[in-house]
Amino acid sequence: MLKLEIFHKNIESTADSGRKVSRGFCPKCGSQLFAKLEMLPDIIGLALVL
Repeated sequence: MLKLEIFHKNIESTADSGRKVSRGFCPKCGSQLFAKLEMLPDIIGLALVL
C-alpha cells in the first residue's frame, strides 16, 4: 500500500448526475493533483505528468 501525504486545497462540486466530485489542487501553483468521486469512494485518481 502506498501512503502519500500532500498539502492541497480541496474543491467539491456536484456532477450532472447529482453525485459529489472532489478535486485536490496544489495551493502554490494551482495544478490539479487528484480527483475523488462519490460513486467510487475507495479510488483516488492521481494526475500524472510524464
